[in-house]
Amino acid sequence: MTIGQWRTQASSALQTAARTMTGRATDVTDAYAVIDARTQVYRHLGRMVELLAGRRPAVQLPSWEAASAILDRSGQSTKRLYVGLQWAVTRGEYPPAPQRQPSAMALRRAADAVGAAGDILASHVRPPRGGRPSPEGLAILAQGGVPAAMGDVAHLTLQMLAVDARMLEWLDDRHVASAQALRPVFEAAWWTTRSRLADAADELMTAAAGQPRLVDDLEVSRQPLDPVPAVSTAENALSALAAARGWLWQHRDEAAVGHLRIGTQVGLAVHTALAVTAPDPDQVAAAAADRRRARWRSAAAAAAELRGTPATGEARGAGLELAEVLRWARSQTVAPGHGQNPDPELTEGLTRIAAQLPGLAHTLQVGLQDAIRRHDVFVAGPTLLRAPGQMIYQVNNRWQQAAVLDDQVMQLSQALTRIARQSPASTAAAAATLAFTPPVLRHTQQPIRTSTQTPTRRTTAANHEPIRSKGR
Repeated sequence: MTIGQWRTQASSALQTAARTMTGRATDVTDAYAVIDARTQVYRHLGRMVELLAGRRPAVQLPSWEAASAILDRSGQSTKRLYVGLQWAVTRGEYPPAPQRQPSAMALRRAADAVGAAGDILASHVRPPRGGRPSPEGLAILAQGGVPAAMGDVAHLTLQMLAVDARMLEWLDDRHVASAQALRPVFEAAWWTTRSRLADAADELMTAAAGQPRLVDDLEVSRQPLDPVPAVSTAENALSALAAARGWLWQHRDEAAVGHLRIGTQVGLAVHTALAVTAPDPDQVAAAAADRRRARWRSAAAAAAELRGTPATGEARGAGLELAEVLRWARSQTVAPGHGQNPDPELTEGLTRIAAQLPGLAHTLQVGLQDAIRRHDVFVAGPTLLRAPGQMIYQVNNRWQQAAVLDDQVMQLSQALTRIARQSPASTAAAAATLAFTPPVLRHTQQPIRTSTQTPTRRTTAANHEPIRSKGR
């Protein structure tokens, strides 16, 4: 599921919680269950703000008065929202309680949904074990798609304020035993409903109006799998491509020549499938598509002339994911009926995949640069002719370490650079996806410089085979 789907579930659950919190609470265990779920919702919302902002927008304040002073300011809406969410959390410990009351169950569903959305966001922005952010995570840290996502957090906050208003009536101290033990939650709910937290949320929702909803489409940044799941639909291909690209970005020091060869073939196959399944009748658009396909063809031709050591472990899994996408994309060019009765769903899927290819090109370019620095790229050297017998000649290929000025490397690097900077297909889906890409390129692109010192030592190597998927 995506962040947008979890957000929708959370919003629906909060509506249910406010609607079912009727009458008066008579059982203190029901009160404890509601309090615990409410606390978790506010904590998860605060974590979402931290992840979207890329940092803690404010330090922990010492008192309600200090928090109110921040909320009474103008501007700095994100900081004010974060402070409000911090102080909305109940101070106090309550025993665990069964969730039997409808509003408690609804609040728990909301807490789980917001927590899941935060986990997806964290997998891109703050990967476990100190890994690099994914390309989408870098875009978020560069504020790509953040205004709309922050507006969604603000909307959920307003829904929680409505729940707090109902809870103040529901937890009437004349009907609930141990009312003194519930005093901290009374104070927190009373403060949130009377502070200017709602004003900060309103400002963020206003700022989010009309902004692209990019974060909504994010799923968990998964790792490549081995064995690789079969790709049978465009959605499967998108998932496999995202897994391979994300892994290669986060582990660029393990990128191999096999990834370059298969990745460039994927780009060529996808654009070829798009041209075959749904040829564009507009001459200008068709010419632009031909140029994109020609760039991928140039990149694939250059990568095919390179050799390197085979990938192992998770790096092999990334190559197998790309190989499965390649198999599926090629199968779309030979299916009967394409071009005559185009499948709109397939065309949309291929267009969405094509929109991700500039990001793949940039990732491959970074991997090429790192592989050359590790002396793990080889190009064909001078051909040796041996004459073991009369009129018989034996041709021996020699492979030597590649340098940035070698023809094949320069051709591949230049083609990938042009692809990474191009505009994708002008469809609504592709345009929305592209909006996630420019911050990545602007903040992280480091093209191979021709001034890089070339290795002075040249060695020979065997003709290593690229990564191949099982059975091919």
